[in-house]
Amino acid sequence: MKEIPSHLAQSTTSTWTKTTPIIFSGVCMRQKSAKLLPDLGENPQDEPTVVGVRCEVHSRGTATKPWLAIGFSDRGQMTGADLCVFWTDWRDQVQFQNAFVDEHGRMVISGDNICRNFRFGRQRELIKFTFYRELDTCSPGHYVIERGTTHLVWSYGAGPLYQLSGVLAAGDETGHVMVELLKPPVGPPSNVKSYKEIKIAAKSVSVPAEETTYWCSVQKLPPYFADKHHILHYQPGIQSGNEDIVHHMEVFHCEFTPDKEVPLYQGLCHDSKRPPEIDVCKRVLAAWAMGANSFTYPAEAGLPLGGPDFNPFVMLEVHYNNPGKMEGRVDSSGMVLTYTQDLRPHDASIMELGLEYTEKMAIPPHVVSFNLSGYCIPECTALVRREFDQSSGCKF
Repeated sequence: MKEIPSHLAQSTTSTWTKTTPIIFSGVCMRQKSAKLLPDLGENPQDEPTVVGVRCEVHSRGTATKPWLAIGFSDRGQMTGADLCVFWTDWRDQVQFQNAFVDEHGRMVISGDNICRNFRFGRQRELIKFTFYRELDTCSPGHYVIERGTTHLVWSYGAGPLYQLSGVLAAGDETGHVMVELLKPPVGPPSNVKSYKEIKIAAKSVSVPAEETTYWCSVQKLPPYFADKHHILHYQPGIQSGNEDIVHHMEVFHCEFTPDKEVPLYQGLCHDSKRPPEIDVCKRVLAAWAMGANSFTYPAEAGLPLGGPDFNPFVMLEVHYNNPGKMEGRVDSSGMVLTYTQDLRPHDASIMELGLEYTEKMAIPPHVVSFNLSGYCIPECTALVRREFDQSSGCKF
């Protein structure tokens, strides 16, 4: 198969486990649309508009005439999914069709095939195929790929098939993974003369075969953070192949006096035997969750990191989401912080709101707006510094 040129690739995501027969790789294509350019008044030299995704699928199995479905759904459920299906008929002819999944879990052929530019190759038990799919097909009923989290669903069957319509979409094996297909080309600020990066990462964690795991890693910053720096930008550094299990990550500062030593704990965040010192590591320095982008501070501000009054210990918390309870996964993901010693005019800060994790935090479906109210107790508001008043634009 033809390789995707590097200049066309905006982002990739992949998932693979020893228990699943599919490797998925999605690449966002940067492609100009001649039809849209005049209407938008864009310069032909401007950055291209992302209009679709090109997907590459690998499957390894013992079936000689299998079928494989890759598609998208609102909640990761197969019912209602919009699928692109590779299948082999009884005459050993390869077919590639677009299908919806009805309320009974069976595939129904779509009237307009939006799974385009299909190519495939086969070598023994390995099958590879690629296809292109527009973000918004402008056809009724088809899934619209947007910014944020996309629920990717897959299924696999031994085959062969007489026809695709009416086949149970779940097949012999099925699953789903949450991915971020559309990522903006955001990186460290280009107007900064000198900046460096540091990765706060887990260290070869053997991810438990449990649905939910919170893993904490305490680390000591290098000695040069005895001087104050500013964080300009941060982004996730997820180990390749583990995008499906790393749900969210946070970097916390351990707010002790500068000379306080904190045990370099590596283990379950809620372990009863964890050192009590890590309970003080609660001030957020960086946070990321599946579907989120990287974050860049405005040019006039940076988040303080280090300094003579700054304790040098930080803690990374990683939430592993492993609903399949897969075994043998090892992870060294973390957060990459971009920082500089050339301090900006203002110190940034982070305010945490809505820390009560209950069902009332969930936004109901189909609502135009959603209000969630909270209250600060006097013990908290009394700590707000006087300078944060109406004259500074902040009201409490």
